[in-house]
Amino acid sequence: MLHATLQLLLYALLAGLSPVAFAATIAVMPAGRLKVLAFGTAFVVAQLLTCVIFVVIGVAAASKKSQPGLHASLEIAVALGLVVLALELRRR
Repeated sequence: MLHATLQLLLYALLAGLSPVAFAATIAVMPAGRLKVLAFGTAFVVAQLLTCVIFVVIGVAAASKKSQPGLHASLEIAVALGLVVLALELRRR
């Protein structure tokens, strides 16, 4: 369990260090200190929750009798579902 928690935190840190995260933070900076702090906090929490969801799905889907193909298919299906949701939200 400790290993999974450490991996989760490292994935969240890696996602937070992406160029997109830096660009978004720089774009928000002129809005004021409180808004930048709120944006940064929300971004980190969103990244952490996303990683938690994928780790929980991975742990739930993986067992000693599970097939690796089933695990990969489940991850791809969830990722595609999130992409479809993002596109729907963007159209609005």
